[in-house]
Amino acid sequence: MQGFAEVEPLSHDYEQQRNDTLQAWRDISSRHAVPDEIELDIQFVPHGEPLWSDAEIALAAAGYRVVRYDDGSTLQATVGPVMNTPEEIWKHERATTELALKYGFKPDGWGFLSDPGNG
Repeated sequence: MQGFAEVEPLSHDYEQQRNDTLQAWRDISSRHAVPDEIELDIQFVPHGEPLWSDAEIALAAAGYRVVRYDDGSTLQATVGPVMNTPEEIWKHERATTELALKYGFKPDGWGFLSDPGNG
């Protein structure tokens, strides 16, 4: 993102991340009734010397609600309601990961609120 400092982008295996996401969604949906729409939370953990504020600004500029955990362990990007499909989850996971890696964060997983209207 122009105008923001960036760290050396971390290497990342997007294909493995995508496969993990699709498998996790299949596992969840095979064991539980899943809602049609969700609030999707995507978590990132700092690596090296991350640029917290720049990452927060970049993710927010991309349309995500951003929270830094009080203990400094995690940066979370939230979007929704979105359709609860593996493709939709992956679309947002990929977009946020691409941004987060630029600022020194690695993906750490995702989850969702099952009732976005009452969360």
